[in-house]
Amino acid sequence: MRMKRYNMACPFCGHMNKQMYLEETDGWMECEHCHKESKVMTFAMSRKLPMFTMDGILQHMQAGGGVI
Repeated sequence: MRMKRYNMACPFCGHMNKQMYLEETDGWMECEHCHKESKVMTFAMSRKLPMFTMDGILQHMQAGGGVI
């Protein structure tokens, strides 16, 4: 069974971390840029926070939406 890979923005610095196996770590990730750890799978699975594509993030930022 292949695990799904996720692209997730760091909640601290906003860096887009790509191709992460979050199911393997129970949702925990360490940002490639700032090296802070966070558990993001609960946010992604709860659907309370919007999930954006790279194009969606750029549109959000250009519209003055701030850091996601």
